[in-house]
Amino acid sequence: MQQPLVTHFFDEPTNTFSYIVQDPDSSACAIIDSALDFDYAAERTELQSSRAG
Repeated sequence: MQQPLVTHFFDEPTNTFSYIVQDPDSSACAIIDSALDFDYAAERTELQSSRAG
């Protein structure tokens, strides 16, 4: 059994790390601690920081 592939991303505006964990034997993956953008003035959230680019 192979070790999972772990990739981290730093989101500067929220000062947080997010991780993508991938099973090397399949296409299964998980996002851990995805960044959630919150616009205080508009009182709404966006998912732009959690989208892979």
